[in-house]
Amino acid sequence: MQKTNSLSVIIPAFNEEAGINNAVTENLKVLKNFQIDFEIIIVDDGSSDGTETIIRDNFLNHANIRCHFKKKNEGFGSACKKGIELAGKENVILVSVDSPLTSEIISLFYQHINNADILVGYRIERKGYTWRMKLNSLMFHWLVSHLFDMKLKDYNWLHLYKREIFQHITIEYSGIFMLAEVLIKARRNDFRIVEIPVEMIKRSGGVATAGSWKTAFQTAGDLFSFYFTIHKRK
Repeated sequence: MQKTNSLSVIIPAFNEEAGINNAVTENLKVLKNFQIDFEIIIVDDGSSDGTETIIRDNFLNHANIRCHFKKKNEGFGSACKKGIELAGKENVILVSVDSPLTSEIISLFYQHINNADILVGYRIERKGYTWRMKLNSLMFHWLVSHLFDMKLKDYNWLHLYKREIFQHITIEYSGIFMLAEVLIKARRNDFRIVEIPVEMIKRSGGVATAGSWKTAFQTAGDLFSFYFTIHKRK
């Protein structure tokens, strides 16, 4: 791979003691096999279980890994924003603990890496989703698509960005809505967006916060707040 296609892999983690070690190890293995210029940035979002201890014991002094520990939990979007601020490579990809990168995913993204400013991975199948998570996802997708005139298949999964776009896009939201926020702002700034099908791995442990009512209400609140905010700015 070309050096110009270097990659910062950001892993936000909150109470992921059951999966963080395996997730980071798997990402390391895949990235080393592809022999690309990379770094992994782990952002512990104020975990209250053993996540921070596992990170410190296993990855704190690794040559290809940078770790940041937040004092309190501020949300998925806030953790991603911190990782983006710390990133030093040309491209940035956000990777959840429950879906570490695979050789197939890296190959797909690198096939298109020079064809877009943002590569959006969409889930072929949402594995391990409860009926409530499926309902939340369906409603969220419908609202984003119709309120913001977006036509993507998925708004909150694997995204790879040219890091330079964040010189033009400011992240305002700290929750899951942050992913859609960036896509909406990117389209309004005429950045090129390309979608790629991604095979989802079923979560084996940890806390799936996306399925909680608290997360659903926060995400809906952020969505409508952003909708009315951008209309006021016109």
